[in-house]
Amino acid sequence: MRLREEEHKCQLQQHEIAALRSQVQSQASHATPAAFTPSGPFISQQTLQTLETQVSHLELRLARREGELMSAIDEGRAASKLERARLEAIHRQELREKDEQLVKFQSELEQLVYALRQWQEAAYEAQKQAKVAPPPPPLALGRAE
Repeated sequence: MRLREEEHKCQLQQHEIAALRSQVQSQASHATPAAFTPSGPFISQQTLQTLETQVSHLELRLARREGELMSAIDEGRAASKLERARLEAIHRQELREKDEQLVKFQSELEQLVYALRQWQEAAYEAQKQAKVAPPPPPLALGRAE
């Protein structure tokens, strides 16, 4: 927003300089050494020099303002580059941490899957043993042989 205001001020100064230049040029073209010109009152060399000085002063102000604008733009660009680099560094660190969490989770998941498979194999073997093994002999209750 500040840059737009400064740019607007520069444009106004450029218009002012252009108006003064055209005024000086028109006055210079109508200037004569006589006390009065046919088109109007006497215009002295001093008046023309004063106008030239004003124009030069405005041109210097404009150049200074443009330099200030350029430095403000450069500062803004540098600040945005620094901010972007800072944010990228933060996000790189966050991504690194998330990657570490994923690796840890994957390792834990693999351990759980391995343990589950071991438990399934043990259960399957136990079931197989129960089907293959002959049933225990019936217990005789109350008879002594």
